Amino acid sequence: MEPKTLKEFSDGINAYLRAHPKHAGLPVITASDDEGNRFNKVYYGPEHGKWEVYTDEVEGVCVS
Repeated sequence: MEPKTLKEFSDGINAYLRAHPKHAGLPVITASDDEGNRFNKVYYGPEHGKWEVYTDEVEGVCVS
């Protein structure tokens, strides 16, 4: 499975909101692992970041 691009992720969120407009005011949460053993509310907006120590290129966007 390939990781989602920011565009794909955004398109998915927008499609979800079109299908479920009443959910727009619900809090955003993340799961602590694949099994959903713990959930955390998201308090910060998306940020771009660098994960390689020796590069200046943006390598991804953190959404949680």
